[in-house]
Amino acid sequence: MHMVEGGRWFLVASDISYFDLEASDPTETTLIPEQFQGKSSTKVTMATDFDSDASFLTFNLVVSYCLIVRPVPDFKEHRIQIWKVSLTLDDHQRGVGLAAEHLASFPQELSIRRVWALSLRGSHLALSGFCSEYDEPQRTFVIDWKRADGDSTNYSRRLLHPCYGPVCGYFI
Repeated sequence: MHMVEGGRWFLVASDISYFDLEASDPTETTLIPEQFQGKSSTKVTMATDFDSDASFLTFNLVVSYCLIVRPVPDFKEHRIQIWKVSLTLDDHQRGVGLAAEHLASFPQELSIRRVWALSLRGSHLALSGFCSEYDEPQRTFVIDWKRADGDSTNYSRRLLHPCYGPVCGYFI
């Protein structure tokens, strides 16, 4: 879950939905439909980056989907998605909801079993996760999500190793 800056909009995950906390009876509204039908074992993590130059509420939303139980490697269910979310206005220019536009999507490394932290700023995304195939499994990567967009895991990323230590270089 994530409270949007300003406190009016509250985002929740599995399918990404929101509540308008200024409504007299807040109800759940779908923002981004469920990406993987029937996959209750998907771990969803998200973060936002606000556009302070926009006239109305606008932010980018990064969503990490990690299929926790993976008998067969499936990049489609182990992905990062970036969405542009903006305020929906009525005829009187009052905010009445949120709308999402897909900006980018790319697979995560299959060695990442769980993402526990995300941070988004401009075209850069930082993610920290548990990578089961390494001696020191806690890893943090910095990725230029605009360059990573696509279906390949062969995108440039910077590895911070260990996740709380010095930068060790590029990991491709």
